[in-house]
Amino acid sequence: MKRDHPEFSQDTGAKILDIVQGHPEGMELNDSISFAGDGLSCEWIWVIDFDRRTFEGYEGGGSKRLEPGERFAEYDSDEGVMGYHSPNLVAAFRIDDLPDEKAFLACFERGDMGR
Repeated sequence: MKRDHPEFSQDTGAKILDIVQGHPEGMELNDSISFAGDGLSCEWIWVIDFDRRTFEGYEGGGSKRLEPGERFAEYDSDEGVMGYHSPNLVAAFRIDDLPDEKAFLACFERGDMGR
């Protein structure tokens, strides 16, 4: 499945952009933004906000409900999914001032993020 349909593999990651752009017949995309409410299965969300000119990284598995007004809060629920709430913001960067690779990766090291 992964080899024949990498667009369905969770391991594809950022390569999905090349797959969508390079698909010879075009590719129908589905809006599954509500997946952001599944803090158990949705491990990471990466947002490029061209209006705010930011790049944001969110980690799933949080134990606290998002506050109203936080990105993805509208998809969160009181009980979450098996107790896990929508991904929480870990770090945000200005697009024009991104950190080097080492500093970037240090922001997203796995571990107890205090949530």
